[in-house]
Amino acid sequence: GGVLRFAWRSLKPARGVIGKYRLVKLKNALRCAETPPTEERTAAGLAPGLVNDRTEADDMRVIRPPRRFVYFAALALVCCTVTATIALPALARGSSAPVGATARCRDGSYSYATHHRGACSHHGGVAAWLDGSGSASSRSSSSASASPIPLGETVLLGKRTRTSGCRLGANPDRRCSPGAYYSKLTGSVICSSTFHTSSIRNVPQAEKYAVETEYGMTPRSYGSTLEIDHIVSLELGGSNEIANLFPERLNARPGYRVKDRLENKLHDLVCSGQINLRSAQRQIAKNWQSLYKNVYGAAPLD
Repeated sequence: GGVLRFAWRSLKPARGVIGKYRLVKLKNALRCAETPPTEERTAAGLAPGLVNDRTEADDMRVIRPPRRFVYFAALALVCCTVTATIALPALARGSSAPVGATARCRDGSYSYATHHRGACSHHGGVAAWLDGSGSASSRSSSSASASPIPLGETVLLGKRTRTSGCRLGANPDRRCSPGAYYSKLTGSVICSSTFHTSSIRNVPQAEKYAVETEYGMTPRSYGSTLEIDHIVSLELGGSNEIANLFPERLNARPGYRVKDRLENKLHDLVCSGQINLRSAQRQIAKNWQSLYKNVYGAAPLD
């Protein structure tokens, strides 16, 4: 409603111009109707060449709006169209949240997590909380400005030799996705109580599509059936670079939920001193299923 009212007010000057010249056109029509034909006026002793003798071209010249008003009306219409294009989708998004959703994720999906920790963890992070706790982006930006986390350089865990024709499976194709970590995300950093993966997660949609293309997939959203996963997880200091990303399916047997379980466990083991961070990064990048068996004593199952 507000958008339509703004559009109508913006067109007010143009509407005034149009109404003004409609009135001029009506007056010209009435003048022509009241003016007797040339023959009648000649018979009445009136000269045919008086000022009131107007042609159709003269009338058209009178009712033609000035060029500046035409430009103004066109500009107002364009402004209204742009405003409606921007505002209406935003209004639609704000009112389309499903019942029970607690957060809107950055990829457009919704989270129903009862706690903030872990919400939208596989969907690009939280774009906005829907439980009245405010904007996720504003909170993360304010906390980042108060205590920024230096990431350092991306360190590859192998040579990246291919960028196409990658093999899709439960494990990443190490020729395309060798894994990588940030040099300054040390054990003391990732084990700090103030460290949150949402503050360093940065995988834009274009990068996700690039990963899917390298693995011979059609670049699009696959919903919950597939996620572009970090090989070395962010909670283990993993990088957002494409060398540390691969498409992981839900039903890959084992799928991404099983790997998530391993990642959480490894973080606990690193922070308790039971495993070295660099060792955990190398092993999960080399073969996460073998590492899972070493940690849990059994092969990973869905």
